[in-house]
Amino acid sequence: MLVAPYYGSELTNFRAGWHDALVERIQQCEYPQYMWERLPINKTPCESILKFDQLQPLGKHYKAYELTDYVLCEDALDILDDWLIWLIANKLPKESNLYEIREALLDINKGV
Repeated sequence: MLVAPYYGSELTNFRAGWHDALVERIQQCEYPQYMWERLPINKTPCESILKFDQLQPLGKHYKAYELTDYVLCEDALDILDDWLIWLIANKLPKESNLYEIREALLDINKGV
């Protein structure tokens, strides 16, 4: 089992937050080591950055993790697989959904 940490990206009383320009670039899928997401939790910060460059193995012992009611669909799991290929091999498969999403986001940014 592999895990990666999320870091709250928003400014709070306890953290400085991430620089807005960097968060915007992360939202546009410009970097393979970062993924922006709104986690399905009721706590702040709800906007978070997943750091793929801090992946680490986690033991399968039942006390090593906590199950939640949240599950990714097959398409989301495929995107995560493609993201890991992008990070590790520095190649983004052109037939992947992630490639299409990233290209669309980059095109939107060019128009601004």
